[in-house]
Amino acid sequence: MGKRIERTRASGTLTEAMFWAKIRAALRNASRWWKPISVVRIKARRKYVGSNRRQKYEYRCNKCKNWFSDKKISVDHIVPVGSLNCASDLPGFVERLFCEESGLQVLCTDVCHEEKTKNERNGKHIIHSKKNRVVGRTATTRRKRRNSPVKRRRVSKRINKNN
Repeated sequence: MGKRIERTRASGTLTEAMFWAKIRAALRNASRWWKPISVVRIKARRKYVGSNRRQKYEYRCNKCKNWFSDKKISVDHIVPVGSLNCASDLPGFVERLFCEESGLQVLCTDVCHEEKTKNERNGKHIIHSKKNRVVGRTATTRRKRRNSPVKRRRVSKRINKNN
């Protein structure tokens, strides 16, 4: 059976990971009512003139420049908020989460936001600005690639060939 993780927080009821997940969730929940988020949404909207009488506004995606309904857009942090796994991550996490309007953008949920999130998880940070597009990799990605199962398989094949 697997090793039991010690519950060190909240009178022995939470593991470290559970504790930081609760803090992260509470901060993200509080950020939903952060005023710059609603200001960015308002700046990206226009009156809807289509046939759907229930829809009042539509919003422009910052990346593809198409117009979408309220349910198909997300307000995205241009610079990723990052992770919150320990106390030393807290100041940077809060600073990036509660950023001003210049650090936020409206993206369509189905294509652009999904693509940006996928790239961030793979370690590529794509920042869309008016002038250019910057793509970079993080040190974490290099570490993951170095220890990836594919690399380990290649090494083990080389060892087997030599024997």
